[in-house]
Amino acid sequence: MRYLKLSILGAMITILFGCATVLDDVKGVASKKETVALCKAADVATTITALNAGSFHETNPIMKALMGGAHGFMPFLAVSAAYVAVIWAIDSPTVNMVASGITCPVAARNGFLLIKAVK
Repeated sequence: MRYLKLSILGAMITILFGCATVLDDVKGVASKKETVALCKAADVATTITALNAGSFHETNPIMKALMGGAHGFMPFLAVSAAYVAVIWAIDSPTVNMVASGITCPVAARNGFLLIKAVK
């Protein structure tokens, strides 16, 4: 089980390194809609993994309310997909940078907490 957790964490860390490239070339990478999608995918993966681990809870009250029903993660996935779809449709470099700046740190924090939790 430990090796499975470490493998999952390794995959998520790889995704997070994609988000970290935002720091390398702010105008080039952070302004792209693909970066937003990558960061949101990392957020979704780390959030679902953390919540399935059992020792974590959702801190966003809106998401907590959405995921508290019978449909589990489906509302979270739907809201996340809608978020990316809206950003993708707008495709403004400024909006993309702000969205990446919001989403990437959330995914990074989730990943950090998961790494700390693996014993």
